Amino acid sequence: MSDNRIQKTRIEKPELLTAIPVGPPPIPVGPPPIPGCPPLWNPDAAACWSLLFTPVFGAFLIATNWRTLGKPEKAATSMIWVLVAIGGLLLSIVIVSQSFATNSGTVLLLTWYFIQARPQALFLKEAYGKNYPRKSWGLPFLAGVGIWVVVLLIGFIVHMVMGYD
Repeated sequence: MSDNRIQKTRIEKPELLTAIPVGPPPIPVGPPPIPGCPPLWNPDAAACWSLLFTPVFGAFLIATNWRTLGKPEKAATSMIWVLVAIGGLLLSIVIVSQSFATNSGTVLLLTWYFIQARPQALFLKEAYGKNYPRKSWGLPFLAGVGIWVVVLLIGFIVHMVMGYD
């Protein structure tokens, strides 16, 4: 095609130039949406991240998932676990014994996982399968890091005030 014909096509029929797709067709990202399923955090992933960010992190995300799913009674139970985990975390900060803090944290995490996180994972798998829409982890990770900084500062202050070496 000569430059003159291209110019003439641009002026007379500009829709012909924009109707031609350029590049490969778009590739769908993620699973197709499931009707009636809101985006949720993966409870098994939340439990795994709780190894780093404590069960407070995972219990709060599980509670948020239950609330999103319209199950306020289960959300309330999960929020009780948030409070229990905060209490366990504060207790481990005050108690000097590293082995007590590690062992009690492990027991708390495993108990919470089998009572709260695992049942939600099974519920989601049964209700929606493995391909339900997922929420982004950006904000929870940012919050988890922020909470860790606060916990470390509290631990440092408590140990300085109580005179632990």
